Amino acid sequence: MNSREKIIPTINHNEPDCLPVDLGSTPRSGISAIAYDRLVQHLSYKDRRNWVYNVVQQVTQPTIEALEHF
Repeated sequence: MNSREKIIPTINHNEPDCLPVDLGSTPRSGISAIAYDRLVQHLSYKDRRNWVYNVVQQVTQPTIEALEHF
């Protein structure tokens, strides 16, 4: 089952086989800068940059390393 097929049950309000997670697939669906900083420290990523692209909402775009991890 690919990622698109896994999200369909969630959209249809059914229980999915796994929890769908979105960490910045679009600029509107980033992660809080504070939460991302803590995640990066916890997982000991090499690239610890935190690119905040929405200063008002403090939303950051995850690195490729983080996206590939999840």
